Amino acid sequence: MATVILNEDGEVVARLADGWTLRSGSSTPDFTSGEYVRLCRPDGSEYLYWDKEEWTIDPVLVMGAIINAAAGFRPEN
Repeated sequence: MATVILNEDGEVVARLADGWTLRSGSSTPDFTSGEYVRLCRPDGSEYLYWDKEEWTIDPVLVMGAIINAAAGFRPEN
């Protein structure tokens, strides 16, 4: 049986231990994800968003923010 990795929006969804999710997709047919990353609350609403242009400009800042957010560091704006 094949595993379906895409949600109804065409995103790969990585479920975090606390119910939040990291989601990523791509408009390019050759890729499944990687064009953007969204951190979503357990109800599915978007909390943070990063796109490929942002991590091209400052990859350490963006990747650090993604990892920190996934680990549970999510200060209120």
